[in-house]
Amino acid sequence: MLRQRHRADGTRGLGGTEDQLTPDALLATVSRGPVDRDFWTDADRPETALYLYKLIVARAASGRQLGTRLIDWMSRLAALEGRTWVRIDTWRTNTGLHDYYERLGFQHVRTEAPSHRRSGWLAQRRAGEVALPDDLLPVGPDADATAVVKVPSQRTDAASTDGLTSGDGTAP
Repeated sequence: MLRQRHRADGTRGLGGTEDQLTPDALLATVSRGPVDRDFWTDADRPETALYLYKLIVARAASGRQLGTRLIDWMSRLAALEGRTWVRIDTWRTNTGLHDYYERLGFQHVRTEAPSHRRSGWLAQRRAGEVALPDDLLPVGPDADATAVVKVPSQRTDAASTDGLTSGDGTAP
């Protein structure tokens, strides 16, 4: 969750016009969760991904790139955990949202259509990729928002590399 905070100099955090927000207003939130088996299969190697859910930005905080910053934050978190992907699913009919995620570097994987779900447009982005490298949120305790996160390779077990390589192209 992102909350607005007053700075020592009396200004408020996260920039923009904040007339409609209280000093501790909730600005945005995002969740992570387990793989959704209605959509992602064993062939997708679900253990290699962080699954992003419920990204919400307060209307009063729109236009400040908070959604993008939270996605970048989750992407860096996924990289720190040794994951390869950040994955999402959205409503199949929300083409505006599909366009938004594609502008942020997500690639459409496929669309599933279980009869009991409206969601099913599946996309993923490489862990560690960021859309706003000059406006990062800190990741982890004592984190420096400006620190560069090298994406580690993903391993399913200590003895197998399954053809994966590290960022420099060498075997992990």
